[in-house]
Parts: sequence; C-alpha cells; structure tokens
Amino acid sequence: FVHRGKDGRILDVDEFQVAKALLAGELELLSQEVDSKHLFDLCLQFRHQSTAVAMISYGVPVTAGTGVLAERAECGESAAAMPLFRTLIEACRSEASCPTLLTEEAMAYLLDVAILVGDTELARSCARHCNCFPLRRWRFQDFARITVEEQCFRTEIREKDVLIAALAAGLALQTLAFCYSRDWSSFLSRVSLAEAIVLSGDAELWRRVESLQLQLGPWPTHGARNDMALFLRERAGSQHRLSPELLHRAKRAGLPLATFQCQLGFGCQACGQPLERCAASVLDLAILFGQSDCARLCGTMDIKATELTLPASLAAMPLKWEENWSQSPYLPEIDCWCGVSPVILRLVDAWNDSCASLPERQAAAAEALRAALQMSFRRVACSAGFGLFQALCHWARGKQVPKNLVKLVLAFAAERSLLVLAFAGREGELLTGGHWWEESSDQDPQSPQPVVKGAASHVQVESVGVSDMHSAGAAAASSNEARTTPDSTTEKESGPDENSTNDLLAAIRNSKNDNPPLSGDGVVIFRLGRWATSNLEKINAVLFDATGPLGPLHHRVLEAGCEVAPEWSPAKALFVPLTQPQLQELVHSNMYEMGKLHVLALESDSQLIKDAFNLAIPRKIRPKLRRETLRIDEEEEHGTPDDEPLLVLEGGVQTDSSVGYPVYTGVP
Repeated sequence: FVHRGKDGRILDVDEFQVAKALLAGELELLSQEVDSKHLFDLCLQFRHQSTAVAMISYGVPVTAGTGVLAERAECGESAAAMPLFRTLIEACRSEASCPTLLTEEAMAYLLDVAILVGDTELARSCARHCNCFPLRRWRFQDFARITVEEQCFRTEIREKDVLIAALAAGLALQTLAFCYSRDWSSFLSRVSLAEAIVLSGDAELWRRVESLQLQLGPWPTHGARNDMALFLRERAGSQHRLSPELLHRAKRAGLPLATFQCQLGFGCQACGQPLERCAASVLDLAILFGQSDCARLCGTMDIKATELTLPASLAAMPLKWEENWSQSPYLPEIDCWCGVSPVILRLVDAWNDSCASLPERQAAAAEALRAALQMSFRRVACSAGFGLFQALCHWARGKQVPKNLVKLVLAFAAERSLLVLAFAGREGELLTGGHWWEESSDQDPQSPQPVVKGAASHVQVESVGVSDMHSAGAAAASSNEARTTPDSTTEKESGPDENSTNDLLAAIRNSKNDNPPLSGDGVVIFRLGRWATSNLEKINAVLFDATGPLGPLHHRVLEAGCEVAPEWSPAKALFVPLTQPQLQELVHSNMYEMGKLHVLALESDSQLIKDAFNLAIPRKIRPKLRRETLRIDEEEEHGTPDDEPLLVLEGGVQTDSSVGYPVYTGVP
C-alpha cells in the first residue's frame, strides 16, 4: 500500500491499492501498521484526506491524527478544518455512528481538537463517548493571569471559549491552582482556577458558566493569613472598597467567604514604621469601608468575628491601639526603633485613607448584626414554626392575641450566630430605633426580599383571628377541623385570665401574618414547553442570569439564604425560597409532576418570566405564550411542540407563607 525510495523510506501511499482493498472488504489488512505507523496516519501525513475519509466510511479501525495536534490552539483549528476531521465532527454531533467509527484513542484526539477550537457541544458529545482523559495537560497560566494593582488582585481569564469547552468536557478545575503573594513579606496563598473564574469580574463568562450548568465546586477552604479578600476589592476614585457584584457572585457560587481574609498593616503612629499585620475578614472590610449592602450580605454568612470587628464597628478612626495589653490584647507587645513608649498602633495610610467615618461604620455593623439575627430568626421559623403552629392551633381554639408576642417567643428560640455572640453586651450601641426583626430603612427598596416586619411601631396592639389565618392557607387549616370551629361555650365561660392565655396562643399561631399571605399571590408550578429542550442553552441563559430581567427573582431567593438551582432540586429553577424537606414533601405527595422542565415561582412572576423569554428568544422559534391549567394526557398527545406554550401553569403550592410565615414583596 506504500511507495518506498531506494533507502527504504516511505515516499507515498498507493491510493489505488487502498481503494481496491476497501472494495474487497480487506478491513483487517488495512488496519495493520506499516513501519510502526498506521496506514490511516500515513494517509494524513501525505495529505490523502479523501482516502482517509474513505477508510473511516468503510469501517476501518483507526487511531487517527497522532501527528496533527501540537501545543498551540492554531493547530487544533487547522486540524478541525481538514475534511477528515469535519467528517468525524459531524458524526460525533449526530451521535449516531460515533462510537463505532473511532477507537478510544482516536476519540481522545478528537476530544482534544474540540477543546482547542472551543466547541462546547462537540466537547460534551465526545466526552460522553470517550473513556480516556483528554490528551492535553493544562496549566493555570493557560487560562488565567493574576496581577497585583494597589493592594487589589486582578484576575484575567484567557481563551474563554477553550476554557468553557474544557469545563464541558469535565476538566477538573480543583487540580489547577496558582500560588501568589502580595509582596515579599506576605504568606503564599493558593487560588484555584474555579475561584479565579468566579472572582474575575467577567460577567459574560459567568453567565455562560451558569447557562451550561457547569459545576465548579467543591470549593477549598483557606487557612490563616491568606489574602483572598483582596480579590473582592476594587478601586472607586481615590479610595478602595469591596465590589458588591463580586461579593454577590461569590456567595451565589458558594465560595467559602467565611475563610477569606486580608492582612491589614499597622504601624507606629509616631514614626510611621510598619510593625504588625492583623487578619481581617470580608465582614471587617465591609464595616471599615462603611458599605452597608456588603455588610448585610456578610451578616447572613455567619462569618466569625475577628479581633478587628469590634474596634472597626465602635472605635473612632483612625484605629489606634495603645500599648496597654491588659485592656487591649489584640496584638503582642511591640517595640519601635523610634523609642516612643507606649507604642500606639494605627492603620497604614494605604488602608486608613479608605476607611469610612464612625457613623457609616456603625451603620454597616448594625446592618450585619441585624442580618445575622434575622437569618437565625428565619431558621428557627422554618425548622420549628410549622409544627408549633399546628400544635397551638389545636390548643388555641380561635382566640386572638397581639402578634408581637410571637416574634419575641421566636426571638428567644433562635440560635445566636457567631457575630451576635461577638457583640454580646454592646449590641445596644448599634441596634436602635425598633426591634431587630424589622427591616432596615437602608435596604434597597427595588430588591424583593423576604420580610419579617414587626409591629413595635404601632401604638395600639393589633390582633388577628383564626378566620384570617384560614383565608391565607385553606390547605393547612383543613388538616385539623377542630381549629376551624371556635368553641363558643368556652369563649363565653372563659374569664379574663383564660382569654389572655388564649390570645397569646392565637398570636403565636398568627405570628407572621403581618402582610398579605404568600398564597394570596400563589406559589405555582410552571412547565416549560417541550420545545424548550432544543433551546436549552438559551432557556438556561434567561433563567439563571442573576443580572438580567429575572434578577429580582434571584435576589429574593438569595437574600433568604436559599438557592435558585440547588443540586437536590428535581425542578429546573426555584424562584421562591424553599428548603429541601419542603420540596421533598411536595414531590412525594405525587400531586404534581416535577422535573427539569418545571419552574416554581409566584403567580405574579408569570408576566416577568414571559417578558424575559420574549426578549431572549427569536420570534421565529417562539411559540404563543399563554397561561393554562394542567392538561390531561389525551390533550398532550394531540398537541405539537409548535402549538404548545413556553410556560404552562400547572397548579398552586402551599408553602410556609400559607400558614403564617414571612411573605415576599412583589416584583417592581
């Protein structure tokens, strides 16, 4: 099958003889090696692309392309442009004959080409059929570059298409890491490529990662004296601050922000000589910079307070520590070469210039403390409130009582977070002007969030009866008929003491019914039309874009400490805060179908979701959108994908809000 020179070297491939062997069906003979090279490789070497394609089409076992790929992405692009690889690529896209055409070694080469050209769908298809690892071994520097700019870390992502394709093929990002230090005197810190993607500030890249539902975790926890918090820092004019966008994205991705630190420099106030560094958490930075929004977000993460938290929240600036170690044991005893005693330590100018005034720092600390308390309050309400409500509803028999007492009971039952324990005894200096469960006046009114409003500002004491409770949650009330019928005899015979006791029980039952109940708006299940499976990437891009049209829905869920697409959820998206036991109870009831074409949201969110799809999906492939009830099987069989609406209302869901839990403000 080859032509040789006088010295025995192979000069060319005899295409005529190869064609004869193919027509004769001598596939085993054609699959043998010639001088330790496969005949297929020789065809590629001498640029007989049509003969190589013919060998593939006739089913000759090949080990394709060993000499085609090199270290540069340009080689991958040139390989993909060859007729042979175009044929193989189309076969892999169709997934019809891909496993039978190529051996495992050849599939590994084709997977490598798909990654190099940045073809995500092809990389996923090849990865499903490839039992071998990709041939190329990547480095952190191939995808990302980290630079230090004025006490800020900057991450630049390179070759984004190649990175996305590699992620889709199952690249293990945890093994790709980079060790860095702020300067020669700093400790080495380690950042993984997955963390670099989240902290890069590239919103478009993050949207692509979310739309493809790529898993970047699990995340590593960082040890003491790291500088990971500097990735969240940005420059605002002449000062520095935390980036709210990066902080929200990091929390959404699940990064262990509680372990992120930054080493603040302290120097002698007399001479300015740097003397000591102290670890500050992300919460400390948010307080120092007076950023209430970032501090509120950090308060929900249960970040442990450091030795800087109290001084940053309550002390005058610049932060100073005199050498009175019995009262201020934050730093070890230090001597300065200037000989001044006692030594007074203060923040170095690089940090001191960005610190906010005392009122701003106190406001930020108050927001963090209030958020931590409210998170503890919501946790105890979710874990114990429902059972408590059912038991007390049976006991109360429809009596009325002030609602504020319920919040006090739940407040005493809530577990104190680490931040709350750190401020023990001094929280009164921060939380003023009402109960801590009331929403802050500094909160952004444009972001729908779960609210737990207190009634302390009301002069008179309000009360709500059982009838109001039943209108909010008929399903919950039907589980116990005794609480739907007030005992008139008992009500007449009861004295003042019995009435007070019954009123207290009714208040506990109706504890969180301050606002209109969630069931009034309705938590419902939406079903995406069957055609949505052919436009999965566009659908995911709309649903999981936290900065797009559905941003208010994402914000509502994240502020409640929940996730839009948790791993344990069978649904595609949860736009109402739900815990795993609540969703499992709904799924196990077998009342509604729940799969990757279903979305849970408020009934009032329907128009917002429809408008988001209308903006993102071209009109030619966008069916008419309408709301409808659950169809019977016969109707679904006669329907076609083109006639089926994108969003179908399947039914209402009873949630905690139906039985007196916090409700959610509407979408503006």
